Amino acid sequence: MSDSVETANRALVTPGALVARGRYKLEEGVFREGDEIFSSVIGLVDLHGNSVRVIPLEGPYIPKPGDRIVGMVSEVQFLGWMVYIHSPTPGILKVSEVPYNFDVVNGNLEDILKTWDLIYAEILSVNELMQVKLTMQDPELRKLVGGRVFTISPAKVPRVIGRKGSMITMLKRSVCREILVGQNGIVWARCSDPRKEDLLKRILGKIESEAHTSGLTNRIKSLLQEETGFGEAQATDSGRQEAGW
Repeated sequence: MSDSVETANRALVTPGALVARGRYKLEEGVFREGDEIFSSVIGLVDLHGNSVRVIPLEGPYIPKPGDRIVGMVSEVQFLGWMVYIHSPTPGILKVSEVPYNFDVVNGNLEDILKTWDLIYAEILSVNELMQVKLTMQDPELRKLVGGRVFTISPAKVPRVIGRKGSMITMLKRSVCREILVGQNGIVWARCSDPRKEDLLKRILGKIESEAHTSGLTNRIKSLLQEETGFGEAQATDSGRQEAGW
């Protein structure tokens, strides 16, 4: 079985378009039938080494089990909460899925989470009726206190994260240490300086509007260097280490 590319890199494709043939590793936006690899979305072909994907241009957030999301409590119910998750249907968080001991008889759910509270949660399951169940049973999942919320297209989340986390790592080092990017397109950040939050908003907007273009990472690096000196500080630290400082 030989590997071959059937569509040019960065070409715009529609669902069902033949992208490649062979033993490529499949990432987002593609599926395999036999030896052939097809696009499952409207987007741009991205070939990198032995991997192939199609970066979606637009589309609503469709919840999938295992996704980490940022949500907002919209309603307190009996033994649980309804949560806005930026999808066609809300998420359901049962009290059994939060890491707190709760007295069913005398307890008050609002002592744990109340309306408008922000949470970092995981999609536990999605049934055929698109009922979405959430969980917070992991040390990284929690109620979010303070900070600021930004919304981007869910289709652009992979560009904000970057390949192997490269983009979000750069943003955490240069702009704000506390950033959570939900797969649902909701980003939460808590920065030490409000001006850094404004800068993050600008950068997210730039990533969203230019996600389909090449050279985006270098443009973001240049912007960060101009605004924060990022890169220069790293070079200085590297020079000090080489000099034995």
